[in-house]
Amino acid sequence: MRTFLSLAALLLVVPLVQAGQLFESAKITFIQKDVAVADLKVLATDSSGEVKRREAALNETVTKDNAVVTGQKSRAELQFNDGTITRLGQLTSFSFTQGTRTAQVKQGTALFVVPKGMGGTTIQAGPVTAAITGTTLLVQVIDGRVLVYVYEGSVVVDGKTITAGQVISVEKGASVVSRFDIRKGIDTAAVFTKFIDSPSQGLVERELAGIIKDAGANPNSSGDTLDGAVHENVVEQHAETPRQLPQ
Repeated sequence: MRTFLSLAALLLVVPLVQAGQLFESAKITFIQKDVAVADLKVLATDSSGEVKRREAALNETVTKDNAVVTGQKSRAELQFNDGTITRLGQLTSFSFTQGTRTAQVKQGTALFVVPKGMGGTTIQAGPVTAAITGTTLLVQVIDGRVLVYVYEGSVVVDGKTITAGQVISVEKGASVVSRFDIRKGIDTAAVFTKFIDSPSQGLVERELAGIIKDAGANPNSSGDTLDGAVHENVVEQHAETPRQLPQ
């Protein structure tokens, strides 16, 4: 059976008023190959600008003082204290702001699934801010281009409301909204198909079953108008890009 996952969350400069639990900590529940934890606290006080990092450990807890970084063909999954699930593709740098519902994707790919009733979540994807409410989405920050794919619910990006079956591409200050095929995305994107052994797989499959059912009646879910290679490969085509830690 194909692996499916949902996604939701990134970061905001000013926290939103929350109805649910705030992000306090996250546990690393899945590791594939080269996954590291960077010490952001040391980075903030070290005049050399060097990032201290170490190999990530399964089931370890990370906080606002950490960034989780994946290498080539490497992946990780985190589960937050509120139940939010975040999957990281290869060559990704991810962190979050403790005591808020904000997260940051500096580069790479992240898939989020936010439980219903948790209130607003904000994502800072590179220079782009996405405001979310109980939504499943996939975010990519690659070579100065930011893409936000909405699988469920809605997201406000660059002043535009994006709904299920839509993707917004932001590059050099300009944004374009296009359609994508939800079912095709779930069947091909690495953040869905490369996490078969993750502990959240059963939960994710149940969540996505509802999304796939809704996609059948969603006119936005067919007639993909975005360059398919970007979505289908989801960072996999960038395997030769050297790994970069947070600056």
